[in-house]
Amino acid sequence: MKKTLCTAAAALLMVGFSLPAGASAMQAASPGQTARKQPMAKTRPEYDAYQKFWGESDTDKKIKNAEEFVKTYPQSELKIYAFQAEMQAYQVKNDFAKMRQFGEQILEIDPNDIPTLITLATAIPERTQDGDADKDQKRAAAEGYARRALDQIEKMPKPAAGDPSAAQWDERINDAKSQAHYALGLVALQRKSYQLAVDEISLASRLQSPSQPDPILYWRLGLANELDNKRDDALKAYEKSVSLGGVKMGGKDQAVEDRDRLKKLMEKK
Repeated sequence: MKKTLCTAAAALLMVGFSLPAGASAMQAASPGQTARKQPMAKTRPEYDAYQKFWGESDTDKKIKNAEEFVKTYPQSELKIYAFQAEMQAYQVKNDFAKMRQFGEQILEIDPNDIPTLITLATAIPERTQDGDADKDQKRAAAEGYARRALDQIEKMPKPAAGDPSAAQWDERINDAKSQAHYALGLVALQRKSYQLAVDEISLASRLQSPSQPDPILYWRLGLANELDNKRDDALKAYEKSVSLGGVKMGGKDQAVEDRDRLKKLMEKK
């Protein structure tokens, strides 16, 4: 959602909520999952192998190291992090099929992993076309993931006042909710439920992090409003998208093109 059409926002959310950047005493910490036992390495070599894939910045090497980890330690409690690393890497590579494959493998281990739920909820409608034979199933799956994410977000315990993460808690929680509502808006837009799409994407715009307003979100809000015959609101949304940098696709700015097209239509009235 953020800045690209392949749900980079969900990847950013993962870093904030549940993917360990590092751990101590061979334990992989997972904020937001404190109510249950944390995954741990059983040996130092296992932990070192985990660090090898998690600390790798090159996507192809990250994938290779994660695959080697799973082959070497198939029963490891840290296997979920190998799948998370591969999902992230394939998202960066824009390989939707592989990203979804590893996302679903994560959910087999933890059905309520919020970052994965949001990643899939936003990615699936982006890759669903009206001509797809399984479009209804895909959209239903995306909606289910988004609603499950919202349910789990509400259950997350707020950190204590002295916790370093407490100051940013509300912003992070609202941004997570924003991405889930954005996914619901995409599904509604594809189902031609335009008023619902406007409602969901408008809510997403109000909840998103004020430090990272998303031009794609506002462009999609413009489309939803225009399709719902709310041209004034559509134009405002397109203008907002353009002011934030627009939506670059195929060598052009789609937000600029839609804004200018709508302006011409409105001038003819």
